Amino acid sequence: MQNLENSASKQDNIKNKYSRDFNIIWNLYDKKTSNKKRSFEIYKRRFKNININNFKKAIENYKENIDINFIKDFDGFLNGLIDSYLPKEIWIIDKQGLKLRGNYFENKNIFETNDKEFCLDSKKIAELLEADKFGYV
Repeated sequence: MQNLENSASKQDNIKNKYSRDFNIIWNLYDKKTSNKKRSFEIYKRRFKNININNFKKAIENYKENIDINFIKDFDGFLNGLIDSYLPKEIWIIDKQGLKLRGNYFENKNIFETNDKEFCLDSKKIAELLEADKFGYV
């Protein structure tokens, strides 16, 4: 009886070794040919403190912009591709002097804050940087 309980306990530990957020994005990505353990190690090392909603947006954005037949394995996505799709948390100071904080989607040149979107291209960012009105969080 003791061996059965130990075996069941080990199975529970194996099932629960991945975090809730990782399991959400693993299933959202939906390409299961990747090595889940390796993917989780990359996630823990690079992304464990990233907002889950930003991660979801990055996955959705990637899937919108790629032929689904050529989608990378999840560990490949985490090892570099995601950097192009993951929004950067930034702040800007607007014309009225208010400091706005939100997400910048570099591949779309979109700044998103308080459910509003603004175009923010490279030229505008350079101008804001020169005036000390732009920064990364």
